[in-house]
Amino acid sequence: MASPGWYPDPDDPGWHQYYDGHRWTGNRLPTNAPSPQTAPLPSYQPQHGQPPQPWEQAPQPWGQPPPRRRSRVPWIVGLVAVLAAGLSVGGYLVFRGSTSPTFTFDGKAIDSPNKPLQQTDAVVRSLVSSRHGAQSQDTRCYYAVRTQQVPGVNKSDIDDSIWCGPVLFIDGDPGKQYLRFPLNSEPAAGGKVTLTPSGQPISEDPEPVPSGLALQRPDHATPPSGGGGLTAPAPPAAGTNALLATDVGTATVPAAPPGAVIGSSNGGITLTKLGTVKRYGTGDAARRAPTGSALIAFRLGGAMGDGGVPADLSSNATVSVNGGAGRKLPNADSDQYLVIAVPNSARSVDLVLNDAGHKQTLSLLSGKPGAGNIEVLARTHRQSDVRKTGSVHFTFSQTVGFPDGSSGTRQAGTYTVDGATLAFSLPGKHVKASSTSEALLYVDVGYTVPQSPGRNFGFQPETMTFTPKGGAPIKARNVATSADMIYDIFEVPADLTSGTLHIAGSFTTKFVNSSSSYITTVATPIAVPVTFPAG
Repeated sequence: MASPGWYPDPDDPGWHQYYDGHRWTGNRLPTNAPSPQTAPLPSYQPQHGQPPQPWEQAPQPWGQPPPRRRSRVPWIVGLVAVLAAGLSVGGYLVFRGSTSPTFTFDGKAIDSPNKPLQQTDAVVRSLVSSRHGAQSQDTRCYYAVRTQQVPGVNKSDIDDSIWCGPVLFIDGDPGKQYLRFPLNSEPAAGGKVTLTPSGQPISEDPEPVPSGLALQRPDHATPPSGGGGLTAPAPPAAGTNALLATDVGTATVPAAPPGAVIGSSNGGITLTKLGTVKRYGTGDAARRAPTGSALIAFRLGGAMGDGGVPADLSSNATVSVNGGAGRKLPNADSDQYLVIAVPNSARSVDLVLNDAGHKQTLSLLSGKPGAGNIEVLARTHRQSDVRKTGSVHFTFSQTVGFPDGSSGTRQAGTYTVDGATLAFSLPGKHVKASSTSEALLYVDVGYTVPQSPGRNFGFQPETMTFTPKGGAPIKARNVATSADMIYDIFEVPADLTSGTLHIAGSFTTKFVNSSSSYITTVATPIAVPVTFPAG
């Protein structure tokens, strides 16, 4: 853009005209007249008192000409007209220059050009208020005109939008501070057009004004330079009882502590993420922690139940603050967090699950399970991969007959151990541990003998004991629901990590075809170490 100064009039080489840095003022001098140092006031600024005498000033060098102006009536003719008008009203001159800039739309004059701007000003004020945005005393709406002449387009033509700013919203970009409202046009009387602005901006996000446009208003107000000193506003406070599923923006929520699990017969809940955040959400939906409160963000997943299939029971859970009434958790997408606002003075904030006859809790302050929780179902490791195969020998108190038709007082076979499992209950066997701090241990062990090909037998519970490391031997219990089956279990501490299975001793059995009994003895004792990873 050219600097203010006197430039050759491109329409009349015999004259110079003053350019104020933004527009031609209409003030002209003959080419051979000395140029004044002081620029004349623009024609649109009111002036009272004596008119300026530019030809009495010291000359000023000519500069480079600005863009072409529209053709004008020679300056001397305008001066004569002004002098005549001044003399007719009282004998002194007034250069008022109060006319508004001329704006056109597709070459047609705009009917009431202030009205669309006023309408949009009101919309912007309402938007800024409802969206908790920021504006300044310089925030207003403008028409946009091209800074470079386009062939076939009037220099006074505006573009098809109203631009309003500067404004900034939560998380806004300081380099983008203008809302753009599209304009609709309808023919009006006298060959003019009526412009009606949209009630909503093209985008809810402000944008920069393109470099090829200049913002102007009929009242000559100009936009502030840069961003007008605006900064993106902070989010408003969340409600004191906020509980919702949302994103947490750029905040990092740490992993929950190990063992932050509620387990149940039908599945469970795993707390995967847990921590406090200063705010949640983005843009207009963002909120900060209420005064005197904190925002706790957490994520949940499923857990393995006694049935051996993972299931997420979080839809059945509630949240209780200080032991108060539970509030149902909202549904959350996989990329969302659950966020709750709680008083800084809260003594407890608990996730609560009622399932299968047990009420269990998980602290959202520390991630620790409640004291009455089922401990073994909170474990990550409830499976042992113990594997062992060996020989087993039996002796009988008298001669017995075998299924293959042979008989004898001794029998040899092969035993196999194929893993072990910890559980709280065995729904299919209608049994569960006697307390939440105990667990049921099942070792998958059996044997085969040549005299009964294709069959796998279980050891009688009288021959089975399990000794936890540092503990006393625990006797087996057969919980099979059929009299001809064996399903041996041991009740052990829920935090068991190691121990030894012992198979030895004798038991009494009746002959299948007689009321007489005989004694079977495991002639060679068997010992199998069993370990579970901690946690």
